[in-house]
Amino acid sequence: MSTQVALGIDVGGTKIAVGELSAGGEHRELAVIPTVQRDGHANLLAVTDAIARFAGPGARIGISLATTMDADGRVRDPRGWFGWTGVDLAHALDVPNAVEIMPDAACGAVAEARWGAGEGARRVLYVTLGTGIAHCVVTDGVPDTGSYGAGILSGSTPPFRSGWRTRPSWRSVEDIASGPGLAAAFAGSVAAADAHALADRFRGGEWWARRVVEHASWQVGSLIAGLATSTDPDVIVLGGGLAAGFSEYVDLIDGVLEVLLHDWHTSLVPAVPARFGAESCWIGAAGLAAADAPATLIPTKTREDTPAGASLARKEHVDV
Repeated sequence: MSTQVALGIDVGGTKIAVGELSAGGEHRELAVIPTVQRDGHANLLAVTDAIARFAGPGARIGISLATTMDADGRVRDPRGWFGWTGVDLAHALDVPNAVEIMPDAACGAVAEARWGAGEGARRVLYVTLGTGIAHCVVTDGVPDTGSYGAGILSGSTPPFRSGWRTRPSWRSVEDIASGPGLAAAFAGSVAAADAHALADRFRGGEWWARRVVEHASWQVGSLIAGLATSTDPDVIVLGGGLAAGFSEYVDLIDGVLEVLLHDWHTSLVPAVPARFGAESCWIGAAGLAAADAPATLIPTKTREDTPAGASLARKEHVDV
């Protein structure tokens, strides 16, 4: 692998993924460390150790964070997932490397717009599905996170009308359609947070699992349809760990979009899976941090990538 130009670290709700980006355009995941929910010390130590272990001399550090920061650079983390609420993370890390911290949706969006499924498009709408739900629009390579950095938090949108009786815990689309939301609805308890059992039961044909996933796909599909209508993208990219690991869920969301994106323009906008899957965020973080990011990336051989160009083929419009 050629000279490392940046180290990318994606701090998510369930894991911390670490990878490197080289001057030659190679990208390689180096480690995956479990996130210790609400333990700020343990998570800070994990990130600091990863930088000490994997960052090359003079390498810049890009950190993708599944929350936002205030104007003073302090982590908002309103749910306390990382135990960093109010922490100036760049200062707390106390490392010699230059560190840049961005919301995960912005990082994933940049990776997919520059080198991934949105490559070649002027305007990309990236939606990440995982422990949380968020989005980011990239125009001409620049991510838009809003005036106060909170313009990505579309998962906080109130639930859309459906045939389901509203539950007290369903305050947002994220509460229903994220990984923990799916797990809680399936198990009947907000204490459940792992959607793997649901995915397995869904694939096995269990009726309750299918009902839960169909309802969630309606919620997130409605959300994305609204985003697409208001942001006018060239392509919609679906990323995040949940999307990468539960393709059947993405298929149902795409079906909702086929129904809801019915006007002349939005019906032509393709919705495609992220080329880099669950790695988009750390790749984007490294790309944003790099002083001289590579123009192209060498495809990861361990993943079935979205073919270049094919992802941007617009749907054929058929009059009926």
